Amino acid sequence: MAYLEMTTKEFAKVVKANISNDIKKITGIPNGFSFVAEIDHGFPLIPKTIPFLVEFSDFSKGQLTFELNINKPLKLVTAKIISFLVKAFEEEAPEGVYFEKNYIKIKLDEVIDKESFDFTITDLTIENSIVKINVRL
Repeated sequence: MAYLEMTTKEFAKVVKANISNDIKKITGIPNGFSFVAEIDHGFPLIPKTIPFLVEFSDFSKGQLTFELNINKPLKLVTAKIISFLVKAFEEEAPEGVYFEKNYIKIKLDEVIDKESFDFTITDLTIENSIVKINVRL
């Protein structure tokens, strides 16, 4: 058993290196991450640069779940923008990353390259700006 602990800000730097250039200003927050996305959403009175929150929801049976929300809710169009964003992400998401309404579900066994990394994540939590990962080697 191995144990890894890092701040959400440190983890955000790792994530930044592996995602689209349309996503900027990724930073750690106490229970997840925040970022700004450039989105051509088709709503004329709403800016194309939208701040989002990705908050840790659950880790169970090898699946990591985050809730996706807009940082500064735009009342009536929040659900439409999240739906638009989810559709855009679904097209580019790697195998093992799924979307269910405004939840991002990551099946770690499908995302982690077992040939390069032979381990199993047995527990993962994010709270108080700390990511804690337990790994079975």
